[in-house]
Amino acid sequence: MATTDLHALYANRSLGKARAFLSNARQANASGGSTASGLLSRSPGSYSGGGGGGVVGHAVGVEVNRRDHLGRTVLHLVSNEVDDWAVDWLVLLVGVGSLQVNLQDTESGWGALHR
Repeated sequence: MATTDLHALYANRSLGKARAFLSNARQANASGGSTASGLLSRSPGSYSGGGGGGVVGHAVGVEVNRRDHLGRTVLHLVSNEVDDWAVDWLVLLVGVGSLQVNLQDTESGWGALHR
């Protein structure tokens, strides 16, 4: 099964795929799905915090809050974007209950709202 990496989807501007991934994960969690194996990227990152309900919900929280090599989440990247398409990404991310909006990057110590 393929993995999902929100950072890669964001870099490719694949909003539809990101939306489908998050929607499928929510549906699996709501129907009692108990594993997220294979749904999420295996990239390293420092995640500290909980997800929302169940293994799949936790796994979505891990992916949404996963950091790149500079400690930035996808929310950091979206907040720094000036093009109109970024608003759709912002709406998508804010709709995830386990999104941690106050995570700081390792580059400057700033949160996404500082950008």
